[in-house]
Amino acid sequence: MAAETAERRSRSRSRSPPQLSAVVTKENQPLTEVVQLEARAVEEQVKLVESVLSDEVRTRLRGYVEEGLVKPGDFDLQAVSNLATLNKDLQERVLTYIDSNKVYLTHSRSKAGFLVSCCEKARRGALDEKGIGAVDPWRDYLLSIARPRPRQIELVPELEWLQRCPGAQEFLLDVQADPDVGVSVIRVSLQLFHSVLSVKEKLADIGVNIPVQKMRLKEATVGFLRDERTLAFYNLSSGMRLQLVPKRRGGVTRRGDPTEDF
Repeated sequence: MAAETAERRSRSRSRSPPQLSAVVTKENQPLTEVVQLEARAVEEQVKLVESVLSDEVRTRLRGYVEEGLVKPGDFDLQAVSNLATLNKDLQERVLTYIDSNKVYLTHSRSKAGFLVSCCEKARRGALDEKGIGAVDPWRDYLLSIARPRPRQIELVPELEWLQRCPGAQEFLLDVQADPDVGVSVIRVSLQLFHSVLSVKEKLADIGVNIPVQKMRLKEATVGFLRDERTLAFYNLSSGMRLQLVPKRRGGVTRRGDPTEDF
């Protein structure tokens, strides 16, 4: 009886557990398939992001793989996406920075992290000592106080304008600069071939007390009119308003030295 019990024990000990490895493999097989599908999806997303990059940038990234600096897939979706969000100039500067620091790229634990850090430095302008890519804190303020560039005015040639507008034209002359005239606006009929100087002389004949050499005529579109030019040169026509502005002397009056008399 004791011999049978000992034999049973030896048989139970010698029995190996049922094929556990096979069971584990069967259980892990769906998980492996999911991981493979996720990896393929990430690869497709990376390729999609890489398609946004220029041909030159993609060629330089593939060059790192060919040189053995990185392995295929080391630059993950986040790294490539960070690079794609930069403009073309900063992308080239990031890759130029990597070219000059290949040793750090080779020995970095995460190649993708190294590329992301380079992109962040490029955004801050800390990629090089010149601060390329930095956000100018004064930009908004300077734009708010900057004078707008005067727009260019294309004028019709003088002879052609005279053909378009033959005969006398009626203008409104704003003479508020001289309160002694008694009115604010004067209607005057002028020929377009008359010079601006002749218009000033006509204002003096009407009764404007401002000296002719100190008169300035201004039109809203073309600005101040020069004496030697004609009204046709500035493409003026009937109904336009000319403003009389007195010419004021610029500069600062120099005070004399009170000690010079002694």
